[in-house]
Amino acid sequence: MNRLLHQLTSILPYFLASSQNKKNFAGLALPFLGFADFFGGNRVAELKCKTSLSADTKLGRRAGALPSKPDPKHVAQVGYYANVLQCPTSLVYANEKDYRIFDETNCQELTPEGMNKALDDLRARV
Repeated sequence: MNRLLHQLTSILPYFLASSQNKKNFAGLALPFLGFADFFGGNRVAELKCKTSLSADTKLGRRAGALPSKPDPKHVAQVGYYANVLQCPTSLVYANEKDYRIFDETNCQELTPEGMNKALDDLRARV
C-alpha cells in the first residue's frame, strides 16, 4: 500500500484540487454538473478506487481487480470534463496494491473521437 501511495502522490502535485463544471447540452432539459477529481496542466484526471474484497486468504481480503479497459460510464464522465474544459483526460484506477492509468495514448475510448462517441451515447440514453 505504501508503494502505491508513493507512486500516486508523485503524480498528483501536477493537478489542482477538484473542479466543478456545469454545461447545458442541446436537446437536454437539465444541465450536466460534474466535479473532476484533479485538474491542472491542461489535463483532467479522474481517480477510481477498486476496494478490497473479503477472501479466504492470510489477510482475509484481496485487492479489487484493476480493469483492462475503462468502464464506459467512466469514459462518458471524463468525456464530459474534456468537453467542458477543452483538455485531454486520464482515468486512474487504483487498488491497495497497484494502479492503472488510461489516457489517449493507450486507450482508444479516451481519444477525442472516443469520448465524443461516449457523450453521444450518453445523450441518447438520457
